[in-house]
Amino acid sequence: MFEISTTLMAQVAEHLAIGAIVGSYDFVGETNQYNKAFYGLFLRYGIQRNESGGLIGRFGKHFGKHSTGKSTRVNRI
Repeated sequence: MFEISTTLMAQVAEHLAIGAIVGSYDFVGETNQYNKAFYGLFLRYGIQRNESGGLIGRFGKHFGKHSTGKSTRVNRI
């Protein structure tokens, strides 16, 4: 089995995005072969995200950062 797909998405408003997905499945056996292409449109509503999936704005500033509560200061010589 082989599957390949791609998704294109455009942020059209602060919390709204539209997109398209296109792909193909390929099933190959000894006696038969089956190919299936698929496509679709989608609408996304929610908090904005960047290209790597991280949250944008005030919600994303603190997620994933670990703090010890101590300030980190660089001592220069």
